[in-house]
Amino acid sequence: MAGGKHTLHSKYPKNTGMISLMFLLGNWGLQVFSHVGLSAVIKSSATINDGFSFAADVCTGDANYSEFLDYFNNQGGGENFAFVQGGEDFGFTGCGVVYGLFGLDFLETCLRTDRNKTNGDPVPGYKGGDGCIVCYQASSECGRLCAFGAAQCAVDNDSPSCLDCIEEKGCNEIFEACANVTVPEQNNTRRLLHSFIPEDDFTYASHLSRERDLQSLPDEIQLTVVYEISFVSSLKDAYNGGAYGIFFVIFLFSGVWPYGKNCIMFVAWFVPMTWETRSWILKNLTRLAKWSLVDVFAIVIIMAGLRIIKPIVTDPNGAPLVIVAESRIAIYTFCVAAIWDLVQGEWMRHMHLRAYEKEIQKESGLEQDSTSSLNSGSNMIKEIRFSDNPKRSCSVPGKNFTIVFMLIQLALALSSVFLTVITYNLFGELFAEDSKIEYTAATIATTILSEEALKINDSPTGTVFLVVMYIALSIAIPIFQFGSIIILTFVGWDKACCNKSIYKTFFEAVDIIGGFACQDVFVLSFVVVIAEWDKLINTSVGNVAGDTCGEVACLGMTAEIGIGIYVMTVAFILGWICEMWITYAYSQLIHPVEKVELNNVFFGLVSQFGCTSAVDLEITDKHV
Repeated sequence: MAGGKHTLHSKYPKNTGMISLMFLLGNWGLQVFSHVGLSAVIKSSATINDGFSFAADVCTGDANYSEFLDYFNNQGGGENFAFVQGGEDFGFTGCGVVYGLFGLDFLETCLRTDRNKTNGDPVPGYKGGDGCIVCYQASSECGRLCAFGAAQCAVDNDSPSCLDCIEEKGCNEIFEACANVTVPEQNNTRRLLHSFIPEDDFTYASHLSRERDLQSLPDEIQLTVVYEISFVSSLKDAYNGGAYGIFFVIFLFSGVWPYGKNCIMFVAWFVPMTWETRSWILKNLTRLAKWSLVDVFAIVIIMAGLRIIKPIVTDPNGAPLVIVAESRIAIYTFCVAAIWDLVQGEWMRHMHLRAYEKEIQKESGLEQDSTSSLNSGSNMIKEIRFSDNPKRSCSVPGKNFTIVFMLIQLALALSSVFLTVITYNLFGELFAEDSKIEYTAATIATTILSEEALKINDSPTGTVFLVVMYIALSIAIPIFQFGSIIILTFVGWDKACCNKSIYKTFFEAVDIIGGFACQDVFVLSFVVVIAEWDKLINTSVGNVAGDTCGEVACLGMTAEIGIGIYVMTVAFILGWICEMWITYAYSQLIHPVEKVELNNVFFGLVSQFGCTSAVDLEITDKHV
């Protein structure tokens, strides 16, 4: 066998090495851009500020508004409630029921004026006199719910908490005295609040559904960015939240490893080493390079989960709260860089094996190719010999076990795509009922790519690209790979339209595709998302919802792993064994330099359990 240390750079024209180096440096630059850029955003139909409102379209009107605001500010109300000075959202006519608390006639009674307008000066003359101001300024905590506060109640973040304040501080009595009306009994303030909302407004959101309610979106809706996700912010949030395991995973797979892969490829091309060492490096590199895609799949999972549209109990018109997650440029470039690394690693491995074949031919003086060890009329399962026992081949029970094992693995991989992989539970005082949404690996893609979802997406092209990569890498390629392994193992290279050359090409293609099969990476992404959810994602949702309504969450969301992830985990673990098998066979039948010692040990042990039988002829390695 060809020996001695050498560089791969010396086996090809210098321009080839320089182009390879330029690609490595370009990939570095793309990685840096991805790490400092924005990967995703969370957008909401609500805006977080001091006067934050879930209902952007608060009922408006002109009657009594200017008089009220002047009087309110003149009496010092502006000092306590500066947020009311924004104005246009807080008119008082034509609204019917004001957020389920008091009819507008209550406010109009309280704000009715008998003032003298001869000189145009506002004269305090509201029915109830100066005592009416008590309604407006009873306390800084519940004044928002007295008189003027009736129109502001559910506009404020913590509506149910304010309702509790009404009862605790006696604001109802103050309001009754001011407005000369009787407020309905409130044995259960939350029940009262809900009772003013038509039930039909919530029927579409109250049942278990795998479809999000985006089909109910208004034609025009304003969404504001309320949370940003980037590599740096993810690290910071994970560390500050005490999720040190997730911090390590993100730092290693998304931070260190992308640059490490480029360094390894540089060493493999330019540093002298033996054929065997370079094969070991490049083989492991191409199998581990895919793990940098963890972030990409995590963003896809988050985009599916944070796709909320539900009416809120504080809006009688059923105006929905909309929260969506959208991908951004940094995750696209990061995905491109990761796939770029995979392609360049496989290209470098191909160049290495081609140079190795030429070296073997040069030393032997024979024009043999790597198909010479494929005996006519045979197939892989017949030809494989076990390293520790070269005179033993797979027995009939061993062959039966192998085909059953591979079929079970393929069935698990396929079925896991259609089983529930994650369940999102949405709950809180802002909603009439809790909701539970289940996703499979397939419906994650269809949900994000639905027409309704894309119409409010500011980055539809990038989103489509990201989801296509998700489908290809985590669903299509793994299933194709595992099905192809069965064909390679049991279908002979002389069958049908196949010949040795086609078989070798197909074998090499399946071996390369194995580096792009990311079902295992997809599962790790779920672990990252689930672990981050409460500390990271749910925090952003909580901010949108004002965190708590009294002691109860205004809006909360949990994520739970489904049965599909467990099935998928078993599938990819069995798939690893199938990949070990195909690598083991590849090193015997195509490229002996690709031998992996771990595979030799593993299948050497397998041969001790009655899965092999003695053969009369020993196959001599024709490459050595």
